[in-house]
Amino acid sequence: MQVGKNNVSQFLTSNNVCFVIPVYQRNYDWQDENCKQLWDDIWYLSKIENATHFLGTICSSGTIAHEKTIIDGQQRITSLTLLIKAIHDSSEDAKLRTHLYEKYLCNTGYGIPENHTVKLQLNTRDDAIYRKLLSSDVLTDVTELKDQMAESRLYQNYLFFYNCVKNMGTNQIMEVINALERLIIVELDIENEDPQEIFESLNSTGLDLTDVDLIRNYLLMSLDRETQKRFYESYWYPIEENIGHSSQNMVRFFIDYYIYTRKTDNLMLRGRRNHITSGHLYEGFKDHYRSLCGSDKKYNKSPEVTENLLADMLRCSIFYKRLVFSSKVDMNNLSKMDKIIYSIVYINEAVASRPALMYIIEKYQNKEINEAEALEMLNACLSMTFRSKVTRSTGMSGQFVGNMLLRLSENDTSKYVERFWKAITAGRGNFAFPSDDDFRYALCNRPVFDILRSKGTKYLLYSLEQDTPYSKGLPRYDDQNITIEHIMPKTLSEEWVDYLGESADSHIDYLNKLGNLTLTNNNPEMSNDPFDQKKKWYDESSFHYTRSLSNENYWSMDKIIQRSEYLTEKCIELWNFPEEYHYKTEDEESEDCQRIRRPPFKFSMVGIGIGEEVQYIEDPSITATVVTDTQVSYKGKNYSLSRLTAVLKGAIGHSYSGIQYFMYNGERLTDIRNEMESYVH
Repeated sequence: MQVGKNNVSQFLTSNNVCFVIPVYQRNYDWQDENCKQLWDDIWYLSKIENATHFLGTICSSGTIAHEKTIIDGQQRITSLTLLIKAIHDSSEDAKLRTHLYEKYLCNTGYGIPENHTVKLQLNTRDDAIYRKLLSSDVLTDVTELKDQMAESRLYQNYLFFYNCVKNMGTNQIMEVINALERLIIVELDIENEDPQEIFESLNSTGLDLTDVDLIRNYLLMSLDRETQKRFYESYWYPIEENIGHSSQNMVRFFIDYYIYTRKTDNLMLRGRRNHITSGHLYEGFKDHYRSLCGSDKKYNKSPEVTENLLADMLRCSIFYKRLVFSSKVDMNNLSKMDKIIYSIVYINEAVASRPALMYIIEKYQNKEINEAEALEMLNACLSMTFRSKVTRSTGMSGQFVGNMLLRLSENDTSKYVERFWKAITAGRGNFAFPSDDDFRYALCNRPVFDILRSKGTKYLLYSLEQDTPYSKGLPRYDDQNITIEHIMPKTLSEEWVDYLGESADSHIDYLNKLGNLTLTNNNPEMSNDPFDQKKKWYDESSFHYTRSLSNENYWSMDKIIQRSEYLTEKCIELWNFPEEYHYKTEDEESEDCQRIRRPPFKFSMVGIGIGEEVQYIEDPSITATVVTDTQVSYKGKNYSLSRLTAVLKGAIGHSYSGIQYFMYNGERLTDIRNEMESYVH
């Protein structure tokens, strides 16, 4: 390696040298603040005589005559060149323009190969924009560019520098150009060293490269230039086109690809087990690559492995494309399948579910399952996702999805839907598919609006509206006028306090329950109007469940409970959990050696029949009579034990395990159950 101190002016004006940004490098993406800092440094140097400023290290490899491949430093080189181009385009001095063009922007003269005439050659996407700028002698107007070009950082930063210099006189411009001679760099010229190791060393201190940048470099850097170009154009660029060019999309794709391919989200880092995340995606990917190569090979000895891996990632990106939506998507125009996917990933924010969705989409596109089967499997994911959100259980995390994919044996090609349901319901504890009872309890007893917030509550209520026979006239889901209406308002006016009477003290406990929530197009107009006044608005609503409120004679806490219970049953039907998959068979449990999930408590489980009494542990004088297998009667009303516990504790809205608080013949119900149940380990 040759190391030399240089200034930017000497470096950029190197005679007949072409600076090549290899295809494995990321796109140019300096932001406004980066350009402003560079400009401030140059402007400072232009005004302070003899001052210098260290810009950083430029690492290059000169394997071809008159050509430097930039391994590190492309963002700075490109930005400086854009500044020179901006000065050229803004200046009226013909001699200065010629000087800048022939020294900084292009190689001119006899014998220059055609592919070396442009001094800076960027990667595929950026180079098209840069050459468009070079083709003009004046400011390139935005109207001359396609939308994607106009929005690029390359063009935006060119405009930034143009605006910095456009009103300068010739003397000021010359001060800026002369300042480049005092902008110092350290130039590293690689000879026989491993470029990947040098690149990682240069970027080990937290520079702004993403893990995706590092992965691309890892795969392509060690290859010869022609192979780099072929792999980039045949595989990497199409992957970006399928996934979307944002760093966030690409990072998520690599995480999901890792889980989907390895059927686990686990990786070993420095001898310890971790979950694959964006924080150590690069290390996880390198570990995956080495496992494909074999321990006796280095990455730069296996172009075949690299191509096979890129080909597989491209294959997956084709069906992964269906899991990525633009910010301008119209949900109402989506197909049934895409609407479910959008609901899972975007509305319910279950990003980690994508590897499971990849499994479904690949099977569907390969015609291994039909549309009806794909829809049922997607609906299973949606049900688990939404139920988990409501019950605050873990849901489809990366860990869960990895285990789920392991259960879906590639060798068994029969009964895909049945096997999928068994795989998605195999979790235990917080990873379990929330039961009807768990879902029902959360919807009826917990503050749904607090749990789901506005976005999730809107999804719940709108989905219920879509499931009615009156859904044809619904407004678009993304209609900005749709809001969540609290029937009993957030702030009680004196009129509402008088209207509710003593129950007004329970206002905060019932405010955000499901039964007190509905959709409206005119929430601001209603504010905290009296219920009788609101009914007039409700009667004109576009929403069925809102219109039905106009039939209510009054509004009270009991009405909220009744409506919560009614809507809850609709939710259970909509986000369903087929009964045949509620519990696993003994054969499956013994094969897994996992503890069976406990079903919801029933009095018959512990030999207690209808008509018998149970006692409240904290006050045994309080008794309740068993009226069904899951309910008791207390003071003329029927309750589940959980809800009755909350009533007795004066903590409506809190969740309790009722069998912990009631006893039968002096024994706690949970202790009786534990004695009578056996577990499969």
